[in-house]
Amino acid sequence: MHLAAQIKKMGIKVNNKFYIILASAFLAAASFSIAAKAVEKDEIKEDAESQIPDFDDEDKWNYLSYAKLQGLNKITLKNIDIITRIGETAKFGNLDITVKKCAKKPSSELKENAALLEIYDEIPGQIREKRFYGWMFSASPALSALEHPIYDVILVECLKNPAKNTEKKEEKKEEKPSKTETKKQ
Repeated sequence: MHLAAQIKKMGIKVNNKFYIILASAFLAAASFSIAAKAVEKDEIKEDAESQIPDFDDEDKWNYLSYAKLQGLNKITLKNIDIITRIGETAKFGNLDITVKKCAKKPSSELKENAALLEIYDEIPGQIREKRFYGWMFSASPALSALEHPIYDVILVECLKNPAKNTEKKEEKKEEKPSKTETKKQ
């Protein structure tokens, strides 16, 4: 028995508008099902890997070799710095974080950094799930953020060489006298 005949048997009036709405609902459900299968199979074309758009002709983006991220476990409130090379995967809790590209604007007051990140949630005994794929910006982390119930990940900066960056910070700490030393003098 056709659906229309079953509906008429139930006493519901059927007209052309009803068929249009019904057809639209079936098309929407079918397209959602196809999109969900594409996401599961990782068949989405990742257009985000294209270059960062040039917002200003004067300021070009410099692509660097490392990214410094900051991870927060919202349950334990532990904060950790994650420094990873472009193309390598870093582990933070259940998350696998891969930085595809990392770029810095050279002459900018905001010190803008942008990184193309791919983040998977890998819970033992469950299917590996893609949680984030896109650009993150250091100057405005809420613009494009990871939505996860346990973890937050933000971009801190893009680095040329992480060893040089940590050496500079250690030198600055040594140059500043401690509070106890300044009181003694």
